[in-house]
Order: sequence, then C-alpha cells, then structure tokens
Amino acid sequence: MVLFLCSCAGSASKDELQKANYHYQIGVSYLNDNNIQPAFVEFQKALKLNPYDKEIHNALGILYLVKLENYPKAVYHFKESLDIDKTFSEASNNLGNAYANMGKFPEAIESYKKAISNPQYKNAAMALHTLGMVYYRLTRYDEALDAFKEALKRFS
Repeated sequence: MVLFLCSCAGSASKDELQKANYHYQIGVSYLNDNNIQPAFVEFQKALKLNPYDKEIHNALGILYLVKLENYPKAVYHFKESLDIDKTFSEASNNLGNAYANMGKFPEAIESYKKAISNPQYKNAAMALHTLGMVYYRLTRYDEALDAFKEALKRFS
C-alpha cells in the first residue's frame, strides 16, 4: 500500500492532465495572437499541473526564445523537454536556434544534427537550412552548401 501511495504522489491525475492540456492550448492560442503575458501565465499554470510534459516545456522555450529573447531560459526549457523525450526533434531544433542566437555554434550544430537524424521529423528541411546558415556564419562553406542542398531535396 505504501508503494502504491508513493507512486501516485509523483504523478498527475487524469483531471490535472486535462487541466494542464487546457491551459497549454489556451497558451498556444495567446502566443499565436502575440499576447505574450497571458500565454506565459497559461503555460506556467499548465507546467504546475504537469511538469513532465515535453510540449509545455517546448512552448515555454519558444516563448523565451522568440518573444522574450531570454536565451538561457529557452535553453533550460528545451533541455527539460528533451530530458522527457530524447527523440523530440522539434525541441532539438529549437535548442539549436537558442544556441545559435547565443553564438554557441558548436552546440547549435549538434542540436540541429540531432533533430535531423530523426527520420520522422517533419521539419528536417528547416533544420538543415538553419544548420547551413550556421556553417555559413562559421565560413564552413562546403558544409553549408551540403546542408542547403539536402534542405532543398527535403523541401521538394
């Protein structure tokens, strides 16, 4: 009985998960409408109810990356998302974007490559394009050209 109670204490109830999803969806809606503060509040509510949701962490990372330009907090949330699901390529790509904005190009390259390595990643062409841009900024022109060519193949 004690083991059962301990296992329940660390996991969210079905009702909490539904509420978390509700707050997450509202947050996404606010974010899409460029209403940053309400989006942030909704994502925080969702995270409190379900701290182990990769999508919530990814959304918070996007908000910190794109809207607030707080790159360390964006990196934190993308890493949290990847700790939950190592194959979540969207978070790997977003982590690469955060690193690139911070000027941490080797880390960005590693993150983009991780995203691209997933054959089921739908946005691999975009990750290849941004990888090519990083290589270009580093004057690694041959690698940039290869990344751009591969991106074009995948866009088609």
